[in-house]
Amino acid sequence: MKRTLLSGVALFFLLAGCNGGADADAEYFIRASVTMTDGSSFEFHEACIVSQVTISDESYWGMEAKDPTVPFGLVFSWKEDYITGPGSHDVSEGLMDMSTMVVREHPTDPSKIRMSGVSEGTIVFEQIGYDTGDLIEGTFDDIRLDRDETDDTVHIQVVDGSFHCRIGN
Repeated sequence: MKRTLLSGVALFFLLAGCNGGADADAEYFIRASVTMTDGSSFEFHEACIVSQVTISDESYWGMEAKDPTVPFGLVFSWKEDYITGPGSHDVSEGLMDMSTMVVREHPTDPSKIRMSGVSEGTIVFEQIGYDTGDLIEGTFDDIRLDRDETDDTVHIQVVDGSFHCRIGN
């Protein structure tokens, strides 16, 4: 139930932050090196948006960035009570309290996108606060999306990532 709730929260952040075509040189960003299923790679560097939503008296946060021309995006979401300060987290450790999603082209309908949760990788919050103007910054590495299904075979790796986002930007 909570995993479904966190996935729904991540989808909310994605839809709420529809900022397509954000300035890649923005002061607040998420950046990383990405290797796609076909072996192609690119440098992802897009403006980030930080959002907050309260559900059943619990505060959930998200930061997301996307490039609709690829299409590709990253959405990190977490429960405020779970990430209370700087620290390192394996993306699979907080399955009910933290989620990392990859936004990508839908495998059977290219006019749509698909959002998939990842189960490998590390995210490090070096600075985090929850008041307007606070910075949320850190690094992430070895984010992997591996999916082998009949209609959807995907192997995406995101490495050497960093984020520098601000609440209320």
